[in-house]
Order: sequence, then C-alpha cells, then structure tokens
Amino acid sequence: MSRLLSIALVCLVACGGDDEPDDVGVDSSRSDSSADTRADAEEDTSTDTSVDSGSPLCSADWPPPPELADCPSGSPGATPPDRVMEVLGSGVRVVRNLHYGTRGERALVGDLFLPEGATAARGVVVTVHGGGWNDCSNRRANMAGYAEAVALLFGVPTFNVEYRLVREGGAFPNSVGDVSCALGWLKSNADEFGIVADDVVMIGTSAGGHLALMAAAATTPEADPALRGECGDLPNVLGVISYSGPSDMPDMAARSIASGAARDYAGACEQPVEACSLGADCDRCVHASPLSYACAIESELLLIYAADPFDPLVPESQATRLADASSRVALRVVDAATLRAGGCLPWDGSLPVPGGVAHGIADCLREPTVSDVSELLLRLLRE
Repeated sequence: MSRLLSIALVCLVACGGDDEPDDVGVDSSRSDSSADTRADAEEDTSTDTSVDSGSPLCSADWPPPPELADCPSGSPGATPPDRVMEVLGSGVRVVRNLHYGTRGERALVGDLFLPEGATAARGVVVTVHGGGWNDCSNRRANMAGYAEAVALLFGVPTFNVEYRLVREGGAFPNSVGDVSCALGWLKSNADEFGIVADDVVMIGTSAGGHLALMAAAATTPEADPALRGECGDLPNVLGVISYSGPSDMPDMAARSIASGAARDYAGACEQPVEACSLGADCDRCVHASPLSYACAIESELLLIYAADPFDPLVPESQATRLADASSRVALRVVDAATLRAGGCLPWDGSLPVPGGVAHGIADCLREPTVSDVSELLLRLLRE
C-alpha cells in the first residue's frame, strides 16, 4: 500500500502540480488558478489581530525590518478575497481563500484541500511555501499540487497556507506567528468542514521548511508567546517534513549567497547559535533558529536535504547539526549519485543560481524520498 502511494505521489506532483524548486535566490513566477464557482457568503471566522500583539522576544529593542512595500504582483490587503469552492479533476475538493487572520493589516488566507468523500484521517497536513521569506513570485500556489496530492493519495485534508513576506511585515517573529495563527484557526474551525484538526503534520519547503520547524517550536513551553501569534489554542504538531529548510540562521547569514535574505528576515545574525541554546541570550537570530529549540521540540522531524555541493542555498550541515542534537530527527541526505540520476548537478558557483538545483521540492529530492514521506504520514495520521 505504501509503495503504491509513493509511486502515485511522484506522478501527481510531477505531472499535475507546481514542482519547481522553492529557492531562496531563484524566482519562479506562479499564479494561483482561478476557481469555477463561488460559495455562498459565510460568516468570517478568522482571527482578528490587525496589530501584532505581544512584546518582542526577550523585550529586545531590535531594529525594524527593511522598508515595507507591496509586491509588484500584489500583496494581501486588509480585505480578504472571496471564499471560493471548486472540485478539481482529481475529485479533490478545494475551498480557497479561507481567511484565517488579519495581522499587520494584512488579511491572510489558505486553501483547504479535502479528500473526496468522508475522511478517516486523524488530523490535517499543513503545507508551507518557500521563497526566501520574501519572494513575491513564490507563494502558496507553489505548493498547490503537493497539497492536492496529499489529499488525494492519503485521504488527509491539507491546508495550504499563505503568510506575510518580509516586505509585508513578516520579518521574524511575525511570519512564524502567522503560521501559528493558521493552525489555531484550523483547530477552531475544523467542524465546519467535517474534519479533525487536533493533530497536524507540517510540510514545508526551503523558507517554508524553516517556518514549519518553527511552528513546531512555537508549541513548546519554552517558546516566546510571539511565536504563537496569540491566535487561540494550537493543535499538536505530530510531525514536520522539511525540504531544505534552514535551521541555523547565523550560519545562513554568513553564507554570502543567502545572507541578504537571512539578515532581512532574522536581523544582524552576528552571534553563532548552539544546539539547544534557547534562553542563553536574547538574540533575535538565535531565537529564529530551529536548532535552538532542538531539545524542546517533541514533534517527529523528517529532514530532506541534498548532499554538498548540490544545494548552493542550504547546505547539508543545516540538517546534520539539528539531527545530531535531537533524537526525534530522521535525516535523509540524498546522495550525489541519486541527485545526478534525478537530473540535478553540483552548483558551479555561477550567479544568479540557475533553476533546477537540488533544493526544496525539486524532482531529484522529492522522488527518492517519497517512501519516507509516505511512511510518516500514514503512521501519524492514518494508521
């Protein structure tokens, strides 16, 4: 059963979804598909936190993020788009533009993919897109094909969420709070869709992998309230699947190819981070690093990364350090031979970074690890 699902997941995502790498430094334009029918007007059950509440982490007087500006292609405004319902060709139903909260005067939404018929799933998968925390062309449409595949093949409802980019006020910790608010909204409103959302599994790619890990950290007692977004009770994060997600932000900031994105998101990042070091210092970049929470996170973590030097953006050390610090981590570093067989080549140092690198949900990373993903999802949410 798991083997058949693995094969089908590769086919559906590769053939029917957006599977370009979610790169920190590579743009790949996307636009969400339009829906056919509009749902009847329903009561807005989102969380209203139009001004980010709570004090900054450690009450530190951190410098403000870069100047805020809308994306040229458009950014979320204060008014959410209309809710839309659609039945996809696969039979999966999708409810688009579910308004889960207004934060920083941005109405934030997600799309809920529902399996055909009743579901026996014990929880929900939440997918989080990548894009260097700030890429206007890399939003939730990038994970739509993946979310549909999970709903279809595993019979698990999947919530594909948007969050504020850095330019929209989403510098750390705000985007983590956004994702946490999506989780809180999902748990509170699950009955409306006939699903159970007390437990979730997070799946993120690149910057979304980082945010998925931080969403798990937000549920720990050690986490600062700012990470929880103050948006109600959060579900249990049973597991996290991170494709090329950064875990050590100071290390990311020190790598010239991604330093700008990392510093815009997490600050100066001048102090190294040690595993399980949360609370040792009031340092924004340390608090933005999942590695700091390695001893506190109780979720099962599946880390999927490329062997060096195939991923120029997030090296395998970002995974190995987290794996060394936690007994809850299953580490899958895809080797050079497998990456080459999947069509990916080592980075040659050229800039801008070419497309097709071994990063995020690129074919050469996703396909060899489908069985690992299938096993975790079936065990945590179905069996």
